[in-house]
Order: sequence, then C-alpha cells, then structure tokens
Amino acid sequence: MDSEDLKQYSTWYVALIAVGAVIASASAASGNAAALLVGLGFVLVGVGEFINHPFRSDIQFDDVGRPAYQISGRARAPKVVGLAVDAFGVVLLLLGLYRIVLS
Repeated sequence: MDSEDLKQYSTWYVALIAVGAVIASASAASGNAAALLVGLGFVLVGVGEFINHPFRSDIQFDDVGRPAYQISGRARAPKVVGLAVDAFGVVLLLLGLYRIVLS
C-alpha cells in the first residue's frame, strides 16, 4: 500500500470514525451509557459521510482522443443510505449529549 492509497482515507470523516470508536470503546469499558451513545453517534456520522463520499476516477482525453490525464477524488454525492446513517448518528449523538448535560 503506497501513500496514494492511504491519502484517500486521510479525511475528516475517517477521523470521526476513529474518534468515535475510541470514545465508544472507553465508555463501554467504564459503563458510561451516555458517552457510549456519543461515541456511536460519531462513528455512524463518519460512516454515513464515508458512504456519501465515494471514490471516483475519470480519464480525461485530449483533442485527438488520446488519454491525457486521470482525475480522481472523493467529491460528495449524497445517497439515501448515507443520509439515513448520518441522521441516525446525529440522533444518537444528540441523545447522548442530552443525557450527559442533564445528568
């Protein structure tokens, strides 16, 4: 795996998954249900955004029709499943924050 393969995963939503996994695992070990909801919310929002940012690649051709260069990236293209996972993650995140603030 070279640096270009790793670069496609160095985005904010992958960091959100990692942070959420750390929060969720630590709170599950300590038995803190409200923080577990926050961690799971972060993970689900990150997964939803990962779904909404698919990797795409396209070859651009010059005037003669020969391949000139390749464009690739992860531009946002919302999908119903990704938006549903985002919404469920936000609900869990807000519910966890509500329970933390009021307890």
